[in-house]
Amino acid sequence: MQTEISTSTEETFVDSSGLLEQSGTVEKKEKSPEVGEDGKKLSTSQAMAVVGAASKWRTGARKKAMRRKLSDYLDQVKGNHDDVLDTVLRNISAWNFDVFEVAKLAPNAPLVFIGYMMYMSSNLSAAFRISDAKLLAFLTEVDRGYLQNPYHNRLHGTDVAHSMHHLLSSGGLSRHMTNWQHLAALTSALCHDLGHFALTNPFLTETHHEVALTYYNRSPLESMHISKVFQILSKEECDIFEMLTGDVSRLVRNLMVDMILATDMAVHGLHLTEFENMIDASDDNRPEMSDPATSKLILQVALHAVDISNPAKDWDYYIKWTDRVLSEFHSQGDQERELGLPISPGFDRLKMTNIKQKAAGQMFFIGVLVKPLYEAFGKLSYVDIDEPMYHLEQNLAHWKQIVEKFDQEEKLKEALALDTDAKDVEYSDTESEDEEVEGGASNGAGGGRSSLKKKGASGSQLTAALHEEDPTEEDNAEVHGKIIEFVTQDLAHQNSMDDGAKLEEAKKVEKSAMETGEDRMSMTVPDGERDSSMKVLTHLLRVGSFVDDGTRSASASTASSSSAPGSPIGSAVRRTGKGGSRKASVDL
Repeated sequence: MQTEISTSTEETFVDSSGLLEQSGTVEKKEKSPEVGEDGKKLSTSQAMAVVGAASKWRTGARKKAMRRKLSDYLDQVKGNHDDVLDTVLRNISAWNFDVFEVAKLAPNAPLVFIGYMMYMSSNLSAAFRISDAKLLAFLTEVDRGYLQNPYHNRLHGTDVAHSMHHLLSSGGLSRHMTNWQHLAALTSALCHDLGHFALTNPFLTETHHEVALTYYNRSPLESMHISKVFQILSKEECDIFEMLTGDVSRLVRNLMVDMILATDMAVHGLHLTEFENMIDASDDNRPEMSDPATSKLILQVALHAVDISNPAKDWDYYIKWTDRVLSEFHSQGDQERELGLPISPGFDRLKMTNIKQKAAGQMFFIGVLVKPLYEAFGKLSYVDIDEPMYHLEQNLAHWKQIVEKFDQEEKLKEALALDTDAKDVEYSDTESEDEEVEGGASNGAGGGRSSLKKKGASGSQLTAALHEEDPTEEDNAEVHGKIIEFVTQDLAHQNSMDDGAKLEEAKKVEKSAMETGEDRMSMTVPDGERDSSMKVLTHLLRVGSFVDDGTRSASASTASSSSAPGSPIGSAVRRTGKGGSRKASVDL
């Protein structure tokens, strides 16, 4: 006779608090893995094989169930739905999970798609007996509750929730928490910016916005987000907390309030200090999560950390979010300018017209806010955040490299710009036999050509700060001409613009960057071509385009159109060495 054991049709989890409301489950009979079809006892390896096969069957069945439930959100996906589910499930706990890619697969409701998988993969649905119908209805309402802002939208909510999911699962935090704390943490992350309309708390307060007045100017946005999520939960069809007893429900809701309020940047410093003091006072950096105050603070800091986690992700993913949040900042800055209010630091698009200014803002954000928070959080001995810390260091170093490259390019601009100030420029009627000047400006007084001696930094001094290599035969002369043309036209164009024109220009650049995903605040030349061009330009400096200790002179002439917006300043200069071995056409 075969031995039978009783198992539940769904996994049962007992909340450690003992407060989870119990409900009956339908049971079925399964054969014990300890005996075979002939009634003989199986070996350990045979029993493990049976258990593995059963587990694989359950996983396959759950995958089919998930496919069936999510089919409405995958209708626009070409190919096999199972392949999509496999890809997402395989990476659902990875730190560098790309929500933009998932949004392409499930464009109708990406938050629903990923949110459902997170609740299922973390077993919250089973632990709290959340029906699929209620979970999908709740996630759908949350998805709709996010507005279509560049940054604070449903994808941001999804990204933050996923980052929290990573900390809880792969990061190891959930092993030191109760189930209801896990539920509160994931739900808070998913809903933490519900209804956000891309403006900051100080702006709402300063303009006496209705939301600020409603919540007494105390974390008005965060208070609104909390209210909106509880409004969704109050709908019977969306109540995923339905099976919680009154005591657990209050615990979950109170923790959600505390966690979402902690995302207000105004309390960043306060919570960071409290957290560091807690770590210092603990034994071996292991504060007891069983203490309510301790667990609350840890989860508050965890949500705040994932809310500002973009710089702790892979560069390509991070920079997409950077452009989006700057778009919102600059939009608010425009409103502040129109209202005559002081423009918030970092919100003035007129003060972020190049990549160096953008880099400075991000380096401040990482160095002063994000990195210290992650360093403190990483002291928890039972949390693994090595991967986020790695990306923070890499991205900070990347910004520093960008600044260094920008400064290098600026030195070239300064060297190539024709300064017509009398104290910096000296003209003579002599003509170098090695230099031939071409262009309309040669029709100056007397029909002669002028040679320009640039005072100040010598060619050797300029070269010392730049590359030393000579250009190779592979250097592309056409690209070099484009670089020079860009430098000179950009200088003339920027100098001719008033603030209004600069504002419109900045908006166009920002819109283009948002649409194409490219950074257009740097020179629009591929890195490889730009590096090659810089070698040629540096070589021009070294061979005599500018005076080196008074031994050489560069020929140039002025053009009447030099002040026109977008036009080249000066005329074309061609250096022709002996035998014609070195040539470079430069639009000055």
